Amino acid sequence: RKYQQSLSYYSDLSGQNQSKYIQAIYSDLERYRSLVDVTTFYESDDFIKTEMGKFNNYLRLFTGEPEDQSSEEEDFLESTDSSNEGS
Repeated sequence: RKYQQSLSYYSDLSGQNQSKYIQAIYSDLERYRSLVDVTTFYESDDFIKTEMGKFNNYLRLFTGEPEDQSSEEEDFLESTDSSNEGS
């Protein structure tokens, strides 16, 4: 929830102010993604998909892409799976 609130705040800033805080935005996105990654070890598939969808929607606040693109969720799953294989 902390990162969701922070990202919502940053998304409401002007483009110029977002540029000033790009490092903080990037860090919050990475930390949020790390939390979602952890769910892949401990939670059900339905929960994981829900959380990935939420994460992708927050990511889209900064990319300008339309919401609800299932291919991105699949890309996220694949990148998560491949990073877990090395563990």
